[in-house]
Amino acid sequence: MKRRILATTLVSAAAVVGLAMPASAATTVETRVNDCISTNVSNNEGHGWAQACDGYNVNGWITDDKADGRCPYVIFYTTAGSENGPRVGPKGTTRSFSFRTANWVTGIGIGWAGC
Repeated sequence: MKRRILATTLVSAAAVVGLAMPASAATTVETRVNDCISTNVSNNEGHGWAQACDGYNVNGWITDDKADGRCPYVIFYTTAGSENGPRVGPKGTTRSFSFRTANWVTGIGIGWAGC
């Protein structure tokens, strides 16, 4: 809970100061059921769905929505930083994934990188 408050505070502070947030800072709404975090993720580059269960086991899918040479991916925020799901591209491609993270998942987001 403290991490979410801190993240919200940092985003709010950046907005007040006028700092630009990266495109990967898309807003997501997480749902917790039976020790799983699940959420829809989206930004200008793509969209998808992901979940983390029992803290480490993650799965979901991601779709590339733009023909721009950028490949979206799901970000799993962990107790030690973050771990990324697979990148997807070109436009219209959807990729499913399932793997175990090395550290406890605390949140889920979306990012992009060059393909």
